Amino acid sequence: MTSAPTAAAEPAPRGHVNFRRLLIWAVLIVVIAAAADLLGWNIRGWFSNLWDTLSTISVAYIVAGCALKTVQTGLTAFAWYSILRYAYPTTSFRVVLACYATSVALNGFQSARCRSQGVIWLESTKAFDTKASGNRTIRPIE
Repeated sequence: MTSAPTAAAEPAPRGHVNFRRLLIWAVLIVVIAAAADLLGWNIRGWFSNLWDTLSTISVAYIVAGCALKTVQTGLTAFAWYSILRYAYPTTSFRVVLACYATSVALNGFQSARCRSQGVIWLESTKAFDTKASGNRTIRPIE
């Protein structure tokens, strides 16, 4: 059996704008907005109320809140990294930070139980190249 060499897809050059992808996203947003309008949802009114609420908050408070949340996420990710580094010495902080930041973002719209199961599985299986036994070890920590 002979095997023909396959050409690897070349990545897009740096700084290159993928207009097809932008067009797909624009069409998707228009379709979602049209469906919401057909369902009677007032998206423009919602954004207007959101802007009115955000504009009443001082910029200093918004910046301080974002900064403190970033510090909190980073420090909690470092705590996870310290725990996981003991069991898995090849663990990198960037991977732990990315996994934990994802879990924080998912926590905004999923229940904590669902987020915990999914993210712990991701952290222990995919990111750290472990097996199911690693999952049973890490899950009680969460």
